[in-house]
Amino acid sequence: MQGYIILCKWYNVSIDVKYRNGSRKEQLMQITVQIKLKPEANQSQLIDDTLKTYIGVVNRIVSDFVSMGKVDKRTTAEVFAALPSAVKNQCIQDTKLVFKKYAKDMKSMERVSKKKPAEKQKVVKVPFLKKPVAIWNN
Repeated sequence: MQGYIILCKWYNVSIDVKYRNGSRKEQLMQITVQIKLKPEANQSQLIDDTLKTYIGVVNRIVSDFVSMGKVDKRTTAEVFAALPSAVKNQCIQDTKLVFKKYAKDMKSMERVSKKKPAEKQKVVKVPFLKKPVAIWNN
C-alpha cells in the first residue's frame, strides 16, 4: 500500500517563551507536522489520477504560453480537465511561475549571447513537471 506524506501547518499556536533575563512572554508561531496517509486502493487511485491530470494540465498550459511567448489571463473555465476549480486555479498559478522561470532564463541567455557571441551558449529548455506533488491547505 502506497502512503502519502502530508505537511500540515497550524498557525497561531501559543507558546511560552522564557528569555535569559528571566522575563517571560507568550508568542504565536507556526508549527508544521508531517503526517503519512495510507488511503484505500480506490482512494489511492483517485489521488494518483488527480495528480497526473494536474501535471498534464500544467505542462499543456506552459506549452501554450511558450508558443504565444507571453502569459495570458486564463480562468478556470478555460482549463478543460476533470479537476475541481480550486485545483484548476492552482494549475494556472503554477504555470505562471514555471513560465516566468523559463522567460527569465531566456532573457539571461540573450544578454550573455550579446556580450560573448563566440562562446558556446547553454540551451534553455522549457521546464515541465514530472513528479507528482500534492499540497493541501485546509
